[in-house]
Amino acid sequence: MAQQTASDIKDKAADVKDKAAEHARSAAEDLSEDLAMLKMQIEELTTNMAGLASKKVEAGAHHIGATARDGYDKAADTAETAYAEVERYTSERPVEALGIAAGIGLLAGLFLARR
Repeated sequence: MAQQTASDIKDKAADVKDKAAEHARSAAEDLSEDLAMLKMQIEELTTNMAGLASKKVEAGAHHIGATARDGYDKAADTAETAYAEVERYTSERPVEALGIAAGIGLLAGLFLARR
């Protein structure tokens, strides 16, 4: 009877060992699957972040372009207004305009001659 009890204990110990090994394998497989899923989610997150950054850069570039176009348009309008004003002034007072142009030319010539 003692021998049978020892044999039963060995059998139960072997069963427990087998079950523990099976649980360990199952846990390792679960962990491996979880790690694979985590890796996939990290790759997806990285891709999403890169796309978001690209969209932000694109939006910033668009905003800068629009601001530059607005500035150019304002400068062009100002230049056109100034040109129209000069044209009006020279047509109303041609002698004065010629005198002013000659004076500016003389000053520019003197300034450039000193260099």
